[in-house]
Amino acid sequence: MRVYIAGPMTNRPGFNYPAFDAARDRLRAQGYEPVSPADISRRLDAEARVATGELPRAVYIQADMEALATCDAIHLLDGWRESVGAREELEVSARSGMGVVGREWMVVILPNAERRKRLGMDRYGRIMEVAR
Repeated sequence: MRVYIAGPMTNRPGFNYPAFDAARDRLRAQGYEPVSPADISRRLDAEARVATGELPRAVYIQADMEALATCDAIHLLDGWRESVGAREELEVSARSGMGVVGREWMVVILPNAERRKRLGMDRYGRIMEVAR
């Protein structure tokens, strides 16, 4: 299951990359296929041969939204409520029927029936067998 990591980046030291990296590593260890905006930003910066954050913001946002569209669920980092981008990513994921991974206290957004079946979930969104 591909899981998009959403959280605050703007105005955070080092664009909050350490938090994204830790979440990516934790999700990978749990058997998920994590998709990290920090990794996406690093790739874009390397391809353009610019310093971190020097490309127009729209370039990063477009790449992140394209990556989000390929995912089955979203994982929210601490501080996501203070991040306009993370809140937008959560809204997009909710409209797309994605689940939320890693936040038991949060109401889980249930995937639509087709996506639940593909992910091996029952009608309540519980994973019956881990989809990889």
